[in-house]
Amino acid sequence: MRGPRETGAPFFGRWLRRSLRRNLAAGAVATASLALSSALVFCLVAVSGGVEGQLGKELAAYGANLLVLPESAPLRFGLGALELGPVEEERHLAEADALRLPSAGIGVETVAPALLARVEVAGTPAGAVGYPLDALRRLNPLWRVSPRWPAGEEAMLGASLAARLSLAPGAEVDVATGGRSARVKIAALVEPGGPEDDDLFLPLALLQALAGREGRISLALVRADLASRPAEDAARAVAAAVPGAEARTLSQVASAESALLAKVRRLLLLVTIALGAATAFTVSGTLGVLLLARRQEIGLCLALGGAASTIRRLLLSEAAASGVAGGVAGCLLGAAAAEVIAASVFGALVPLGWAAAPLALGTALALALGAALWPVDRALRVSPCDTLRAP
Repeated sequence: MRGPRETGAPFFGRWLRRSLRRNLAAGAVATASLALSSALVFCLVAVSGGVEGQLGKELAAYGANLLVLPESAPLRFGLGALELGPVEEERHLAEADALRLPSAGIGVETVAPALLARVEVAGTPAGAVGYPLDALRRLNPLWRVSPRWPAGEEAMLGASLAARLSLAPGAEVDVATGGRSARVKIAALVEPGGPEDDDLFLPLALLQALAGREGRISLALVRADLASRPAEDAARAVAAAVPGAEARTLSQVASAESALLAKVRRLLLLVTIALGAATAFTVSGTLGVLLLARRQEIGLCLALGGAASTIRRLLLSEAAASGVAGGVAGCLLGAAAAEVIAASVFGALVPLGWAAAPLALGTALALALGAALWPVDRALRVSPCDTLRAP
C-alpha cells in the first residue's frame, strides 16, 4: 500500500500541470498585469540609476560643492556667494595633499587647488587667483569665457576688472607682486557672475612663482559625489584627508543637489508603490473570479478527503507560476522600455544593473502570492456540500 508521500507528489504535479494548461487563457489577464507591473519595476529601477547619474552630471556643471581651507583661516576676499571676511593670519595648505583627494577613496571627483594673492596689473592693484585652469574648466563649464579658455601660461580677466583696466583679449600686461613680475597674455574675458568678475585668473604655478609660494595653496575647490551621503559627511571625510584643513559645504550647490536627488528617489518609490497596489487589486480580482468558476472542483477535492492545506498549496503554486511567468516577461519588456526611455530622455543608453531583474521577479512573485491569499482562503471556507449541490 502506497504512503501519502508516494501518492501526494504525483497528484500535486498532475493537478498543477492540468490546472495551468486549462486556466492558461483564463489567467492571462492576471499574468499580463503581473508582467506589466514587473516591467515597470524593472524600468524604474534601471532608469533611476541613470536619472541620478545624469542629474549628478548636470549638477556638476554648477561648480564645486565643497571648499577646503586652512583651519580657522578666513579668505581675504569673497569666493562667489561665500563671504568669509578679512584675513587675520595668512595660512596655506600643501598643494600635493589636495591633489591626492581623488585617489583617497572618499568620493572626490575633481579638485581645483587655488592660491590667492594681491597683485598689480599694469600698475593697478587687483586680486589674483591661481588655478590649474584645466581643473577650473571642468568644475565650471557654464562660465562664460570669451573667446576661449587660456592655454599654457596665458591668463584671463574677470569682466569687471577688464572694463576697469580697458583691456581686451590678446593684450599683454605686466603682473607684479612681492618684488617679482611677469608679462602675461590675456587670452580671454570671463563672467563667473560674482565677485570673481573683478579678479585676474592665472595658472597656479605662475602665481606661486610670483608670490614665492611654490607648492602652497590658499584653498581648494572640490567636487564630491553627494548621491549616496549628506554633504556634511563628505566635508568631514575631505577635511580628515588633508592635514591642517577644514572643509565647508558650498550650500547653494550642495543643498540643491542633495534635495533634488532625494526628491527623485521619493518620486520613483511612490510610483512603484502605487503601481504595485493597482496590480495587486487586479490580480486578486482575477483570481477570485477564476476560483469562483472552479468552486465545484475544489469542493469535490475536499469531499474526497483532500486536506485544505494541500489544496491551498496547489492554488498558491498556480499563482506563483503565474507570477514567475509574468516576472520573466516583465523583465524582457522592462529592459527594452528602459533603453527606449533613456535614449529619448538622455540621448544615451543606461546600464541596466544587476538589481533590476531580481527586484522585478521578486515583485511579480510577491504580488501574485499576496493577491492570491484572500481569494484562496475564501474558496476553502465554503462547505463542500454547498459547492457540489446542483445549481
